[in-house]
Amino acid sequence: MASTPRVVCWQNREEWLYVYITLYNFDNPEAQRRGVDRVAAWKSRSVGKLPLAIESTANLISAHLGLADVGTVQGRLSLAMAIVRFVNGMVDQVQKGKFARSVQSVAEEIGLPDWLVDLRHEATHASLPSMDTLHCGLRASLSWLQGEYWEAQLKMHEDNMEKLLQLLNKYRDVALSHVLRRNKMTKFKTNSKLLELSKEITSLVSMSNLWSHVPSLLYQKGMLACEQPNTPSIKWPEESSYSDIPVEIINMWKPLIETLDKSSSECIASVVLHFLENQSHVPGNQTNDVSPGHADWVKQLLVLQSKGKPPLLLINECIWMHVLKTALENPTLYSLTFIPLILENIPSINTTLKKKFNIWLQFLFSHIL
Repeated sequence: MASTPRVVCWQNREEWLYVYITLYNFDNPEAQRRGVDRVAAWKSRSVGKLPLAIESTANLISAHLGLADVGTVQGRLSLAMAIVRFVNGMVDQVQKGKFARSVQSVAEEIGLPDWLVDLRHEATHASLPSMDTLHCGLRASLSWLQGEYWEAQLKMHEDNMEKLLQLLNKYRDVALSHVLRRNKMTKFKTNSKLLELSKEITSLVSMSNLWSHVPSLLYQKGMLACEQPNTPSIKWPEESSYSDIPVEIINMWKPLIETLDKSSSECIASVVLHFLENQSHVPGNQTNDVSPGHADWVKQLLVLQSKGKPPLLLINECIWMHVLKTALENPTLYSLTFIPLILENIPSINTTLKKKFNIWLQFLFSHIL
């Protein structure tokens, strides 16, 4: 599997899905305009990497929305040009070899309707098609894009998510099996297998742009906060709202966490942020997403991050500033405990200001405890 991450223009899968839904929301023209504007923003920062299917969808929707503001002839011209660009673009990206194939043959290969190719030919070389014909062409073009790109991408995303969950389950089972057996003879073999799985998981996450889903998957029951196995070999702490994790469990997940962290400098911050955004406001309680046991992991991750190299890029420090802001806006026993560790990842905050933070935290602790 290739190790080079796939660069995309959208921040996460949710933003991509938002654009898909708004572009095809024909009951709400304003929503469609927002979708077109978002695609324009993507294109401005894409450096030529915006998928042609997304650009074509936005062009077609934009031409459709413009019909209300222009005359009949100009509207026909806009629709015709959008359809011609769509057909030409889809055909051109499939052309291979020294000799160009006919538009008709390539269109047949990729599943474009024959009459849509004829419409493109008529608009280019003959008289301008009627508005009714162009509307049919618009609907056919958008329907093809929806099936061949948007829905296909959704299906691929679902498949990748299922594969990622399977790999995480496999990683947990292999690691936990070694912890329970505590067989020194199999330690090297197990570590090699865990490292191999860590690389496979990280590669899938990078190639499929699944980073925004990593925190919620790790917080699922049975992952980071795994159930306590019935074995005397692991010294589990007594149940409380805040306790330490057995070193065996930390070592169990360490290869994966370190591999993910090397691939994305935002990974640990996103896992911490997910906890802060989903924590209960009452110490000791738990939500559907996070539990008190996850607080131990957040502490461990912050310690791991603070022991590493300080952020060299301004964007990395901005991420930790956002984490700090979220912790301050959600003052609980957990978040207040994490703030000193979060501050260690923000070099621009000087020692004097950190001391003031600590005094303020002591005041808050006295009111929460």
